[in-house]
Amino acid sequence: MDYLTIKALHIIFVVTWFSGLFYIVRLFIYHTEASQKTDEQ
Repeated sequence: MDYLTIKALHIIFVVTWFSGLFYIVRLFIYHTEASQKTDEQ
C-alpha cells in the first residue's frame, strides 16, 4: 500500500475513534437519565 493511503486511513480511524469516545459518554448519560425517570414514576 502507498504511504499516503495508510496515512489517510490512520487519520480516518483516529477521528472515528475519538468521536466514538465522546459519543459513548453521551450514551451513558442518556442511559442514566432514562433509568432515573423510570425510578421516579
